[in-house]
Amino acid sequence: MGIFIYSKRYEIKLRLECKVNIMRMHGDMKGLSTLMIILLLVIAAIIGGIISYAFTIAAYVKVPEKTTLVITGFYFDKENASSFKLSVLNPSYSPTDATINGIAVSIKGENQLFYVAKSNPSIGNGLVIPSGESLNITCSEIIKDGANISLGEFVGEFAGKSIIVHIFSSDSSASNIEVALPFVKLTITADFNPQVSLEKFNVTLKNDANSEVNLTINDVSVSDITVNKMTPNVKAQPATILKGESLLINFNGSWQGINKTTIIVSTQQGYVFRKEVTLSGV
Repeated sequence: MGIFIYSKRYEIKLRLECKVNIMRMHGDMKGLSTLMIILLLVIAAIIGGIISYAFTIAAYVKVPEKTTLVITGFYFDKENASSFKLSVLNPSYSPTDATINGIAVSIKGENQLFYVAKSNPSIGNGLVIPSGESLNITCSEIIKDGANISLGEFVGEFAGKSIIVHIFSSDSSASNIEVALPFVKLTITADFNPQVSLEKFNVTLKNDANSEVNLTINDVSVSDITVNKMTPNVKAQPATILKGESLLINFNGSWQGINKTTIIVSTQQGYVFRKEVTLSGV
């Protein structure tokens, strides 16, 4: 009898514990369901907000109706003045491909355009850039005063100036970028003294103290004068002129009867410097 009563009590206790556990599980599930509902409402609100913003902002965002080229990069190595590089982008929203018909350079504040005469790839009859793509262009020669000159000569003449690079296209409005040229300046001083000799002269080259690079001279030419000897011979053994320093070069060559000459100095860094000299009469 005692065992029966104990078993009965144990059964009742188990039933109560099961009922309590079921109630707890029901409460947990109810709490979890409430949390899920809250999360779903938050997610729905975020998605709804994004959709509403997209429809609202669409009325205020204008996608360009015309193709527009963009210059995304300009690179010039002051230690190698032989060329500069441009990166040109035809944005993905452009409705058509774009054809580059010309590239030009101007000095900031001035109206004269100096067109690029040589580039890689060549402009030729036009460079096509498909919509959504970019193109790198290397420019190495400029047209100045009706003649092609190296980029190094152009940079040497306009040392330290700010320039505007222009991209022209028949399919797009012009695209421009402003950049500053490095300051690299070489002063050329010529000494033609008829009281000393009509068979000799000398040239002094000075690298400006503020130049951004040292210059290695590898050629000096003098127009209309046949040079028999040059000391030091920079063609055979290039000579480096440090910033703020000078180099004296002696020449043997007759300049009798010559009124004007042009001295052209070339460097290993790609810079070219030119000076016209009026000679003194006897």
